[in-house]
Amino acid sequence: MVNRASTAPTILAVSERAPRARLESLEREGVQVLVVPGSPRRVSLLRLMEALGKMDFLSVMIEGGAEINASALQEGVVDKVLLFLAPILIGGKSTPTAVGGEGIETLRQSTRLRNVRIERFGEDVLIEGYLR
Repeated sequence: MVNRASTAPTILAVSERAPRARLESLEREGVQVLVVPGSPRRVSLLRLMEALGKMDFLSVMIEGGAEINASALQEGVVDKVLLFLAPILIGGKSTPTAVGGEGIETLRQSTRLRNVRIERFGEDVLIEGYLR
């Protein structure tokens, strides 16, 4: 269901395999559907950013889980990172992390943020930095 309280457009990016009947239903609700090339099950984030750029979007926030975050970093579409940390400890081998994907083998392969800014929100901490 589309949020009628907002005047902002709702844009849904899908792969070519998205079910046409469902997309037509969403379009009738006012959702703008973008079919973006990629793998059969995933949208190419790089191609999505190109499409949004052609629509005059200047900034996009990607708020996702570990796999979306890993894909965005791998496809090179991230300039700025906002990482919120809560002072809680969660353990276990199957515990999700902020960035999924294949990971790295050594710390030398890690990505260091630049121009880092740290801010507190109550007990939570925001780490903000740039990749480039």
